[in-house]
Amino acid sequence: MANKKEIERLWLDEIAKLDPDFPSGVIIEGKNPDFIIKGTDKATGIELASYYRGQGPAGSNKKRNEVLRQEVIKEAQKEFERTHDIPLIVNVFSRSHPDLSSADIAGLASAIVRIVSENVPNKNYAEVRVGYEQFDSSLLEQCSSLIIIHRANDLDTWHIVSFDWTDASSSELDYVVSTHGQNVGRYLTNCSEVWLYIVADSYNLSSSITSTEILEKRGYQSKFTTIRLYNRASGTIIKLQ
Repeated sequence: MANKKEIERLWLDEIAKLDPDFPSGVIIEGKNPDFIIKGTDKATGIELASYYRGQGPAGSNKKRNEVLRQEVIKEAQKEFERTHDIPLIVNVFSRSHPDLSSADIAGLASAIVRIVSENVPNKNYAEVRVGYEQFDSSLLEQCSSLIIIHRANDLDTWHIVSFDWTDASSSELDYVVSTHGQNVGRYLTNCSEVWLYIVADSYNLSSSITSTEILEKRGYQSKFTTIRLYNRASGTIIKLQ
């Protein structure tokens, strides 16, 4: 798995190809800010920030829940495969509530395994749907509305399927800008200007954006020379300041 700096470098390389205004020069990796582009006449600092819906001083509950739900489905698949040699495609449709904790992982995984074990399709290309009213766990009923079990030769994949609003929120972007903006003065000791790119990487729903109209109208004033939003799903960069 790539580390944080490798991910940031991947983002930076993508941004450099997509943004016609991206400064030219030698790229130097750092921490204050994340990168410095040394051109012929100036050094431009590049700060990268991740976008997650619901983020604030305590982090993002949406992101935490997504991570925990992924842990649940991984554990469920491992538990099932310890006692069954049947490749399955399992989709667990997630509800947006409740908030989970790490203590819930084992119990939820076992509840999913019980449902799957009792409803394995009896032939290839057959499918079984199990609605929440058939669940035997109240927590699973709160977390999921439907489990679909599909049998298709050697295909073997288990997923959490989630639905949520993916419009960007100006208050969440405000938080990112103000938090990273506190460091601009320190960054300017290493470069002559600082650009901020906020990255919606679309790895999960919490980091996905489909509509940015409210942000484009918002307008920003900060210590950054420019602020831009990079939407990886659409491959677009939007100038916010």
